[in-house]
Amino acid sequence: MTDRGPTSADRSPFLIDVARKYERAAVYGVPADSPRRSNPQIEAAIQQTWEDEISLAAACNRALYDGELGRLAGFVAVGESLQLELATTCYCDFVGTNVSDVLGVHERGPAYLANPLGVSATVLTSDGFLVYGRRSNRVAYHFGYLQTIGGMLEAPDRLEDGGYDVFGSCMREVVEELPISESEPADLFVVGLVRDRELLQPELLFEVSLDLPAAALDARFVKNLGEGEHERLEMAFSQPQAIVPFINTHQPITPIAQAAMLLHGFHRWGAGWYEQAGLALYGEVPPYETCVASSV
Repeated sequence: MTDRGPTSADRSPFLIDVARKYERAAVYGVPADSPRRSNPQIEAAIQQTWEDEISLAAACNRALYDGELGRLAGFVAVGESLQLELATTCYCDFVGTNVSDVLGVHERGPAYLANPLGVSATVLTSDGFLVYGRRSNRVAYHFGYLQTIGGMLEAPDRLEDGGYDVFGSCMREVVEELPISESEPADLFVVGLVRDRELLQPELLFEVSLDLPAAALDARFVKNLGEGEHERLEMAFSQPQAIVPFINTHQPITPIAQAAMLLHGFHRWGAGWYEQAGLALYGEVPPYETCVASSV
């Protein structure tokens, strides 16, 4: 899978669809019968791309396997609530459409994209550090990049009504990737819905607060370092003057992680800080919405 390299300095590498904090009770996942649109030519190209990527992954000792994922078919963000319309897709389709853009499906619109919903978190330690993971060379894409802690909606996150438990999914991913137990996070809430400008994949961003200082978390991580997705943790101090220098000096950073840092600042220090940070980093203020609706 080809990494696209550093993003252009004259625009933000992410798109923000929703910039708002939500508690668990305010986020609703509802089942949707919205499969990805396609045609035989697109399906053949997706299958060929998948076979090529499987061969490349085996040669490079990278993890790559197909599996069910939860697809974001649409959403409604009005007032205090966020409704997510969730269908199903798979990793193979994600690779072919969002990642590889076979036959130019990006230009055909979101209805043609797998659009699995990513669920990932900025972890905030008790002494005020934002925690991210440097992705190892065993992952399928964005290897070597700093990223939020998380993954995608998967089959274990399905509910009896056919929907998905997005909060449970995020917590599952955080516990899998960090040496913490499910009882340790003190708080968990949504901070926004964003997209990588190149992949166009939607990501539901969370923040997780821990009653654990940064040094203790890092010591646990080093002690348990194995075959996980991250080779090390890197941490930014949660202060207004610290975020922009951190982004500039810790590249490469995924678009999603950059969006997470700016949304953290947006919610903590206001729109003025967010606008100044966007101008300093990208030469623009990344547009954002707070009350929107979208559907494929």
